[in-house]
Amino acid sequence: MRVERRARRFYEKAGFAPDGAEEPFEAVGVMVPEVRYGRRLSAAEAAADRRG
Repeated sequence: MRVERRARRFYEKAGFAPDGAEEPFEAVGVMVPEVRYGRRLSAAEAAADRRG
């Protein structure tokens, strides 16, 4: 699916990676895999996140 490749490329360029979790998701009557992405925060990002 072209849109899926484009979305994956977007997240991977931003430093995100799939963490292995997938769940089916219904979109307009079609089941598609929902892939969970995550990334580690830098020390500065983590500190900012703790401050709110």
